[in-house]
Amino acid sequence: MSDDKHEVDGLIVDDDPVLDYILYEEMLEENKKHKNAGGCLALFILFLLPSVTGFLWLVRMS
Repeated sequence: MSDDKHEVDGLIVDDDPVLDYILYEEMLEENKKHKNAGGCLALFILFLLPSVTGFLWLVRMS
């Protein structure tokens, strides 16, 4: 673990370095999972906003 570039200084939870390493790896995986959540929302807004404004424009023109 000393060669790992993401090494955390000190122990996270307990005096057990194996448990700390497992928790640290899980935290890294959680951070990777949440990075893509904003892209989905942006795509939803990108396609929804023009559709709604176009619909409202058509309703006003009638």
